[in-house]
Order: sequence, then structure tokens, then C-alpha cells
Amino acid sequence: MTAPAPRRTGRRALGVAVPVVFATLVATAVPSYAEDTEPDRVGKASSSSKTPETAFEMPFPCGQAWTGTTRASHSPSPNSVDWNRTNDDGDPVVAAAPGVVTVANTVDHGSYGKWVVIDHGNNESSLYGHLSVVGVKVGQRVDQGQLIGNVGSTGNSTGPHLHFEERDGSNDMWPWFHGDKFVFGTTQASTNCVDVPLAANMNSGPEAEPVIFTRSTSATFTVKRLKKKPRTYTFGAGTDDPVLGDWDGDGHANLGVRTAATSTFSLRNADGTVSTIAFGRKVDKPIAGDWERRRHLGGRGLPAAHCDVPHAGGERDQQSGLVRDPRRPPGHR
Repeated sequence: MTAPAPRRTGRRALGVAVPVVFATLVATAVPSYAEDTEPDRVGKASSSSKTPETAFEMPFPCGQAWTGTTRASHSPSPNSVDWNRTNDDGDPVVAAAPGVVTVANTVDHGSYGKWVVIDHGNNESSLYGHLSVVGVKVGQRVDQGQLIGNVGSTGNSTGPHLHFEERDGSNDMWPWFHGDKFVFGTTQASTNCVDVPLAANMNSGPEAEPVIFTRSTSATFTVKRLKKKPRTYTFGAGTDDPVLGDWDGDGHANLGVRTAATSTFSLRNADGTVSTIAFGRKVDKPIAGDWERRRHLGGRGLPAAHCDVPHAGGERDQQSGLVRDPRRPPGHR
């Protein structure tokens, strides 16, 4: 029987083990993602010392914690942010500020892969790269906190993450969020917590009440009541779009949301039951109303998909003819 090899101890063994452990720690703490120079159609970016005029928030739903890193060789500039958190593949990406979509590339090829650019005015824009899904189109107006895509690893990326830039023309600015200059390598919670104003006849009187939809992790509707404290209802997700309508025909509006990823309306009735209707495309904007004006006959509000269709001339043709009547089959006119 062969004798076992002697166990190495002392300085020699320690000298071999330490470099291996150190190399592993560095690779874990600072992940590296391969990226090419930015495509020529946007222009090669350089760094800018300008402080953004746009009130940028982190490009993630309210309350989510993400770590943002960069490196000296980061393309197109070290001012670009690579965002990561545990199991982030497929996580929602939202608009860092309101604006108009100028790039919505759904084809996975080199560099950014699938990517989006939003114009915020003042020659400033934001860029979102390596997306797995693009949920907007060119010419579409988006609100701050609105879902625009999902984290992925498309293009020249070696692992799921969001590549993010705040831009002044063709130059990358140092990123700012919620009025503060970002410190690379830190983990921060998103304060992209946007209130959406709404109004509808929610209570027993004949008048409408103001309603606030808050894009928190679990979305909330807060209804202002005459001479009473506001009432808050939890319904939907922060990445949903809110709608209000009289779904059950009782003469008062009910809560509703539309999930863009599945083009599905979730409509909450007064008794707490929820009806779902799949309707429209994921890039449509939801609205609702009593289209047939039959309230005195017990009419119901109906959800609709509001479409922004770009013209060749650049203007938007806003159509509101996609009205879903649950009593009729799709396609019936």
C-alpha cells in the first residue's frame, strides 16, 4: 500500500494558498462585463463634468436596492454605471426621468445588445443597455418610473446587469440620483417612487374625488374623502399603469391596473373580486371610461388601450378607438 503524501505546512503552504484566495475575492467583488465601443449611430461618448439639469432617479422600482460599479476601461466612459443585485436577470427597468423614447432597439447585436434611449430635454438623455426585453417604441412618451424593459445580458455582456448612462449630448455625465452625486461601488435603494394623479367618482356622492397612485413595491391607491381621512388601498405593482372605472355597474369607480408585460387589465370590483382582461399591446397606454354613456341604465366603464403611433413626419397619431366591451368578442364592431 502506498504511503500518503506528506501534508504541506508552514510558510510554503501558506504562500501557495494566499494568492489563490485573493484572486477569487477580487473576481467576486468587482465583476467584469465585456462591452464594445458605443455604436456609431449614437457617437462615441466621452466624460462630462456637467451636473445634470434633469432630476434623475435610479432606473429601478421604488425601494429596490442595487449596487452600481464602473472601471477605468468602461465603455463608452467611466461615467457609465453597471447595476447589479442578486438574481437580477429579468428584473424590471423603469424610466429614470420623464421623456420621449428616441432609441428602442429590439435586435440583439454587439455592444449594447437590446437598448433604449430616452430624451429628457435640455440636450440630456438616459441610456439603458443589455436589456432582455424592450417594452417601449420610438416616439413614445414615458413617465418617470414607467416600465421600459427588463434586465438581461444581450450584446457584449458576460453576465446579467443593466448598463446605464446619463448623457449630455454625446457625452456621459457623472450620474446623479435624487439630487445627490452617485458614489460608485455603493449600494443604494431606489427613490424612484412616483405619484400618479387620477380622479373618479369613488364614493357615495355625485362628485369625483382625487386619487393618488403611488408606484411603491406594492402599489397603493389613496382616495381623498370629503371631511374624512383619505383611504388607502393596496392593489397592483409599482410597474403597473393605473386605471379607474365602474367595472361592476354600481355607479361608482373601482380600482384597476394594467400590466404591460402581459397586456392584462386587472379590475377590482366593489366586492373585492378581481376580473382580468388581456387587451392591447404592451406599448399601449391604458385608459377607461363609460363609452356608451348608459350610466342611468347601469352602464359599466370599459378599459381601453390608448395607442401612440409615430408618423413618418415625427408627429404622433393618438387613437382611442381600441375599446374593449366584455360583452362582445374581440374583433366585433
